[in-house]
Amino acid sequence: MVWKSIKHSLQILGAVFGGIALLALVLAWKLSQGPILIPQMTPYIVDAMSQNALGFHIKIKDTFVSWEGWERNLDIRVDGMQVYSHDGRLLASVPQASVSISPKALLNGVVAPNSLELIQPQIHLLRHSDGTLAFEMGDGSRVPFTLDQLISRTPDPKHSLTYLEEVVIKDGQFEYVDMKTNASFKAPDTDIHFERIGETVVVDTGLDIFLNGKPTKVDLSASYNVTTEIMDVQLLAHKLHLAGLSYLMPELTQLQAFDFAIEGKTNLAIDKTGKVRSFFAEVQATEGLIKIPAPAPQALNVDTVSLRMSYEDLYEKLRIDEVLIALKAGSMVYLPAPYDHFLPLESVRFSGAYERVTDHLELEKLSFDSGEGPTGSVTATIEGAVKGPMRKIDLVGEVLNVQPTNLHRYWPKGVNDDARDWVVNRIYDGLVPRAGINVSVSLPEDGEPILHHLHGDMVIEDVSVNYLPPLPPATHAFGWAKYDDKSFNVTVSAGGVGDIQVLDAQVDITGLDEFDQRLTLDLNATSPLRETLEFIDREPLGFAKALGLDPKKTSGQTETNLKMSFLLLDDLKWDGVDVSAKSIGKEITINDVIFEQNLSNGEIKLDVDKKGMDVDGKIVLGTIPADLKWRENFSSDTLFKRRFLLDGVVNDEQRINELRLDFPPFNDEIMTGPVHVDATITENWDGNGELETFADLKGANLNVPVIHWSKQKDEEGQAYAKVTFNDNRLIGVPYFSVSTEGLKASGSFTMDATGKKLHTMKISRFQAGRTDIAGGTILHSDKMGWEADIHGESLDLTSLLTKQRNTVSDSEKSENKDTDLIGTFSGRFSKVWLDEEHSLDTVAGAISSDGKIWSQAHLTGVVGGGKPFMIDLSPDQANRRFKMETKDAGALLRSLDMFDDMQDGNLLIDGVFNDDVDGRPLVGNIQISDYRITKVPALAKLLSLVGVTGFIDTLQGDGLGFTSLTSPFKYNRGVIELKDGRTNGISIGLTWEGKIYTYAKVANIRGTVVPAYGLNSLLGNVPILGSLFSAGEKGGGLFAWTYDITGNLDNPDVNVNPVSALAPGFLRKLFQLGDGDETPSPNPDPLSN
Repeated sequence: MVWKSIKHSLQILGAVFGGIALLALVLAWKLSQGPILIPQMTPYIVDAMSQNALGFHIKIKDTFVSWEGWERNLDIRVDGMQVYSHDGRLLASVPQASVSISPKALLNGVVAPNSLELIQPQIHLLRHSDGTLAFEMGDGSRVPFTLDQLISRTPDPKHSLTYLEEVVIKDGQFEYVDMKTNASFKAPDTDIHFERIGETVVVDTGLDIFLNGKPTKVDLSASYNVTTEIMDVQLLAHKLHLAGLSYLMPELTQLQAFDFAIEGKTNLAIDKTGKVRSFFAEVQATEGLIKIPAPAPQALNVDTVSLRMSYEDLYEKLRIDEVLIALKAGSMVYLPAPYDHFLPLESVRFSGAYERVTDHLELEKLSFDSGEGPTGSVTATIEGAVKGPMRKIDLVGEVLNVQPTNLHRYWPKGVNDDARDWVVNRIYDGLVPRAGINVSVSLPEDGEPILHHLHGDMVIEDVSVNYLPPLPPATHAFGWAKYDDKSFNVTVSAGGVGDIQVLDAQVDITGLDEFDQRLTLDLNATSPLRETLEFIDREPLGFAKALGLDPKKTSGQTETNLKMSFLLLDDLKWDGVDVSAKSIGKEITINDVIFEQNLSNGEIKLDVDKKGMDVDGKIVLGTIPADLKWRENFSSDTLFKRRFLLDGVVNDEQRINELRLDFPPFNDEIMTGPVHVDATITENWDGNGELETFADLKGANLNVPVIHWSKQKDEEGQAYAKVTFNDNRLIGVPYFSVSTEGLKASGSFTMDATGKKLHTMKISRFQAGRTDIAGGTILHSDKMGWEADIHGESLDLTSLLTKQRNTVSDSEKSENKDTDLIGTFSGRFSKVWLDEEHSLDTVAGAISSDGKIWSQAHLTGVVGGGKPFMIDLSPDQANRRFKMETKDAGALLRSLDMFDDMQDGNLLIDGVFNDDVDGRPLVGNIQISDYRITKVPALAKLLSLVGVTGFIDTLQGDGLGFTSLTSPFKYNRGVIELKDGRTNGISIGLTWEGKIYTYAKVANIRGTVVPAYGLNSLLGNVPILGSLFSAGEKGGGLFAWTYDITGNLDNPDVNVNPVSALAPGFLRKLFQLGDGDETPSPNPDPLSN
């Protein structure tokens, strides 16, 4: 039953809804055919739209219903709509309107519009002088209103306008009039779209208007919030004249300076009174003018402009985020007094802000392009920017890429004129990539500007700086500069002066706030030494001339620090210039520095000023590595002109040929090996000079062979010499000394007029080993040769004589070399040592030479136990006679190293040097009487061979005694030739003949030995028969042995013919046949085997 009832109910509902659906389909089909006239709705619409806060009411001629599709509500179109005020005045006439009914309102039992579309209305918007707004539509009167009157803060569901969300105006005629400024514009054929979203009304429209008589296209979007009572407006402008905004809004009067059309967008926030609360614009422009007011009134022709700016009413602050202004090519901007300067300018980009309350303008960054290459930027703050009366400007700026030649165009006069004059006149060429300025100045309307501070900097590249004419300018300079109102400072990091490379330099101009300005230069440079000297030799420096140096004779590399300081005077004199230089030189070479020697490989430090120069370092003088100190004085008021201090180690060649120490004890005849020399060389203003040298002799060998003294290199020793000279020659050595453990010597000497030969030498003291010279004088002249006289306690000739004895060359022994000495040499000594053991006492003598031979000599003294001796050499027609005699032949012969095995005896050697014969042989005779012979190896062998053994014991003891000896001889080229030599005593007699080769110590002697000479020789004295028994030999006898001695004298070969001892004298000759000449001669050069 129940189920059946439900079934019937569902059938009824289905039929109802089906009918409704069918009715809806029919209605939809009818509406789709076009609007449907429904006059019955007109009262309801009039009543709904008349319920508003403004009190106006509506009259409508016809009402239509239309449907535009499922996405829209049903629309009601009305024709001939008129709007009346509450007192019946016609306010507006709208030819046609379209109303959309709100479904929400219908649900609340209210017929209310949801949207309203007005077609071709005439709308007039008025702004009264008090800021209130009023509408005027059609030919109706003006109705004042506020925006919140259109929108209720508390919507009333019973009021029809509560449901109105959208108003659209199509093809309306719009006009705005500002009663306060008399500004107005019109916008024909305007579409406006109003939409309410909550408490906010949004408006969108596009306007083609005439603003201050100029056409402008504006797309406008606006929104008004009832709570904040602020209208936010966004304008998209097309050719909007910026100055016209100030025409509409007095708050933007500053925009009057920008007379050009812009394109872009602008955002405004306006309160209900019409006051601008905030403002933002981002626009571009192409042509126009920028009008700058006093104190620099001018109009700048604009090519293009871009602008982004804003305004905040809360702080009354105009914010410029970015402005780009491109002026016409060749534009100039005038800078007012105190600069009074036209500055090239073609573009400016800046940002900043202006606060109207504080009258404070801030340029956060202003960049510009001059159009000639330079660009720049500025930040600045200006207090009292518009209102004054005291404008305080704080500015920081920079200019980029300035050519110094054109720097005067960008550096205004009145900005540090002294520094400006020096920079623009002394710096040229190249580029200044950056020049900066920081200035704070107050500009009163009346009175002079007040400078609070001024400073800046700049960068320089490849510029030329003419720092001190006529010195050559610094070129290709790189660096930077700093300046303020008191100084201008240029720092150069690289550059050059001619071929001089500037490493860095500092040029400071001080006293810019004073009457006189001073320039200080501090320059570091590197260059070849020649170029450095040529630079410092230029006027007004002239240093190279003062040094006496020719730059062309120099080479090497230097790093120099030059300091100069002087007042910037037009008539500057050299006396007013303070100048100094410090230099470090490497591989320095200076030709002909001292003693005609070159300085090379110099690693030196140089310090020079107007008074003089100091040099310190390591050099090579000639070939001598040394430490150098050099002082050069430029004023003749000083004690000396030039002084060198050299400290180095010199070898023989360097010491003699380069330092000119070719005199005892420094010449190589005495000193060999390296010597540490500390020398001071001083040149005076009169051309004379002095060399004072100290030598450390450790490391050098000293040898004075004539006195048998030497020093080994590891032994300590010092030498000192003081040498005088002038520009042309060596004058002399006023004093010299040598001091070692075994040698003390001092003296002096002078040179001849050429300075190359010794003239006079005085020995004050000479003590070495067993030599003790108390004094002496040595003279020399080209005409007379040498004249020397020395005296003292002792003289040691051991080394000299040993050297002569040890000469091993046959040719050296046999040659009679020239003496190469001309002069007379004399001396007096208490003792003269001839070897380690033997000496001569109380010696006095003299010897003379003509340069070839010793022409004359005379020597006396005491030998042995006080026996006198005499040696004499004197002219004898074309020859020379030689004579030597003494009362102690053994002692003299031992001392002279002629024969060691003789005791006592009276000696007489008498001979003649035959100078007219080749080799100048000495021919003479030796006579000795009353002497004894001991320890003669050859005699011992001979006696042992003949069986006379007793004599051998005697020979080993006190020696064999002989009464006389005579032996003719001939000495020539080292060979002694003996003939008919004989000696005899009670016990034995000897005869001999043959040769002794002294250079090889080899003998070839033959002769006869006669034992028991006193008895055996009696038969030789018998008349007629004696010659038969003695074989005609002087000193021969009845019983005698023939012998021969050959070979080395130290160990000779001795042969005796035993048969000859029994033969009569005339038969003994038979046994000697074949001897002598057939005996082989010794090798003339025994060392060659």
